[in-house]
Amino acid sequence: MGGGSTSVPAAPMADADMEGMDLIEIDAPGPATSATQAVTVTPGVPARLAVSPTSATLPARGSRAFRTTALDAFGNAVETPLAWRARPAGLGRITPDETGGATFTAARLVASGTLSASAATRNGTISASASVAVVPAPMRIGRVDYRRGADGVRIVLSVVDAARRPVSATGLVAVVRLDGRRLLTTRARTGASGKARLRARGRGCFTVSVRRATAAGFRWDGRTPANRFCRS
Repeated sequence: MGGGSTSVPAAPMADADMEGMDLIEIDAPGPATSATQAVTVTPGVPARLAVSPTSATLPARGSRAFRTTALDAFGNAVETPLAWRARPAGLGRITPDETGGATFTAARLVASGTLSASAATRNGTISASASVAVVPAPMRIGRVDYRRGADGVRIVLSVVDAARRPVSATGLVAVVRLDGRRLLTTRARTGASGKARLRARGRGCFTVSVRRATAAGFRWDGRTPANRFCRS
């Protein structure tokens, strides 16, 4: 009897439950005869799946990486295609990577939900999930710009997040003062560029203070940058 090698799936033998290579020595009856067989134990069918971390809290527009581990019935790591899903719908975007993990990027929906991964096997579907909480992200008035108009000024308010990205659909309440006196209180809303436009008539020195700023997924810091524009 000579030596050789073969591959078997993890376990039908009680001692062959760990992935890898081992040697089996075989003794035959009769005169002293023995042989050595190299056996490679390959992973079995995926039996369970784990996602880590199991929970995460991140701000709107924030990102977090998640890792997965698929194991067979004996704890051997198994490579298997995964399907990812976030609930509720609109919680965020999932970008799978080549290692079986994924990056979750939160949308502007402030809510708690789950991020789940599943794999279809010949024994059925296995799955695992992580809890995710999306909380409001900070936003601020980035700048106040003035432009001279025919009979007054045009004012542009820019709203940005902590990374200086524009925040659209922000409802604003602003007070415009002329020479220190209240000229008007007005409402405005930012567009896709994160900018809202106001108009004020008159001549003299203008200032603007934002009294309220609300946007889905964000919390305003309550400040207005110092600003002033004079025209004669």
